[in-house]
Amino acid sequence: MTLTAATRIAGVAGSPVAHSLSPLLMNAWIAAARLDALYVGFPADPARAEAGFRAIPALGLVGLNVTAPLKTQALAAADTANSTARKIGAANVLVNENGFLHAYNTDAPGFVDACERNNIDIRSGPALVLGAGGAARAIIHGLVSAGAPEIRIANRSKEAAHALRDDLAPKSIVYEWDQRDRALSDIRLVINATSLGQAGKGDLTLDWSRCDPRTAVFDSIYAASGTQFLAGARAARLKTVDGLAMLIGQARPAFEHFFRQRPPDSVDAETLLAAALAARR
Repeated sequence: MTLTAATRIAGVAGSPVAHSLSPLLMNAWIAAARLDALYVGFPADPARAEAGFRAIPALGLVGLNVTAPLKTQALAAADTANSTARKIGAANVLVNENGFLHAYNTDAPGFVDACERNNIDIRSGPALVLGAGGAARAIIHGLVSAGAPEIRIANRSKEAAHALRDDLAPKSIVYEWDQRDRALSDIRLVINATSLGQAGKGDLTLDWSRCDPRTAVFDSIYAASGTQFLAGARAARLKTVDGLAMLIGQARPAFEHFFRQRPPDSVDAETLLAAALAARR
């Protein structure tokens, strides 16, 4: 592809951002759709990110995906926001719409989409969410909107877990972090929404023997060597889904917001990203 002054530019902003697989996926979709566009990474200074986001319309960028820890700044920078972003309190997509900056949150629908594509029925029984940060907020919003019959929350800070419950799921049940195994009784879906499993963050373990054999286990993060969280679940013969599914799930609507068309089905996103992740081992 030949880049010109007319080439539309979108990207992902994060701190850090070099590890992101989003440019690989988005540029594969761009090429398949034959768009005159380019998607790149933007290393962002968290202290100045909000001001940088406000410059998106002035610079003529199509928009940006935004990763942690910049999603609250993204929402604050926007002129307008959709109801999902406002409810969650964070935005992972910023779009230049006729010179105004509009914020979206595609993490919540991306999680639901990942579950549906992996034949996980959110309505089949109780769901346990581990964590109470931005990822957990998006996932719980998705669970509520998709009709989860019961939500349980376990987090290292019980105060943060109670705040999350009060904001998004008043009927959910909060467990002490060191009592999280007790929450596995009759559970049908377990989601890691913490940073545990990422490089240097430590591992997350559970007593998988407490789970019903029909339990599905979802990790919101991805790591080149996999996570102990999912390895333990697989050893217990439970269905597992890694963070690539949520990455792809949130990217699909983001692509539509940027380029006003669906990403081409001709790209096998799962195989593309799995191969890229395997190459990092």
